[in-house]
Amino acid sequence: PFVLEGGAVSVDGCGTVVTTEQCLLHPSRNPTLSRTDVEEALRRALGTTTVLWLPYGLALDRDTDGHVDLIADFIAPGKVLLHQ
Repeated sequence: PFVLEGGAVSVDGCGTVVTTEQCLLHPSRNPTLSRTDVEEALRRALGTTTVLWLPYGLALDRDTDGHVDLIADFIAPGKVLLHQ
């Protein structure tokens, strides 16, 4: 029910998903869905309970509109490595 590519999210396997507003709230992906709608869809589709939102992905990422996998990933349940 929503647009979601593999690199748009990262999950820790214990109920937490991290994504970016730049990507999943981009008008070309889910223009009719609010942030709350996207969170609910992620919970249903991925079985997660917590959604962590980062505002942006890479500044120069014109191809994926801010996929989270270019800037952050889980290194253990509940622990995110953020690339700077």
